[in-house]
Amino acid sequence: EQMPASITGPSTACPGIAETYSVSNNISGTIITWEVTGGTINGSDTGNSINVTFTGAGPYEVRARRENSTDPNCPSDYVIKTVTAPVVNAPISGDNVVCGSSYATYQTSYTDGEFYSWSINPANRGSVSTGNGTNQVEILWNQESATGVELKLVVTKCGIQHEEFFYVDIVQTPPVSLVNPVTSICAGDNFS
Repeated sequence: EQMPASITGPSTACPGIAETYSVSNNISGTIITWEVTGGTINGSDTGNSINVTFTGAGPYEVRARRENSTDPNCPSDYVIKTVTAPVVNAPISGDNVVCGSSYATYQTSYTDGEFYSWSINPANRGSVSTGNGTNQVEILWNQESATGVELKLVVTKCGIQHEEFFYVDIVQTPPVSLVNPVTSICAGDNFS
């Protein structure tokens, strides 16, 4: 028999979450049979589509072939689709040197997470002002100088937590002093 053209379905899948794969079978008198490596077929292993739950870290394989529905079955070669578990790569970007008592924005370009949790260690060095639960936050850094303050991001994907770290130095805002300050100025006068 002629091998099915291709398998339709996701190329990445979370372990433990069911996914559907299918092929087009337009040749009468034939059926599609399926095999899976690294997972379990939920229900029948014949038909134009299957439901699969993968286990472990992957990669996984979904295989389909066409065969006659009566003897002799004369199966085709398998068409194979490789499926992988998602990879979380969520580096943090933003300013690594900030002034105390200032706001700074930090983000990760990874947007496929189910949840994002940001925190600062030690916690008394700053706070998440807005955006916790998303891939971008605004941090209010406290006034006190410090080096190597840890900004931690925990991204949840497939129910698994992945940690990323970014280190920030907080510097004091330099004091402003005027040399020979003008003691009075009138409206419309230039000041330098």
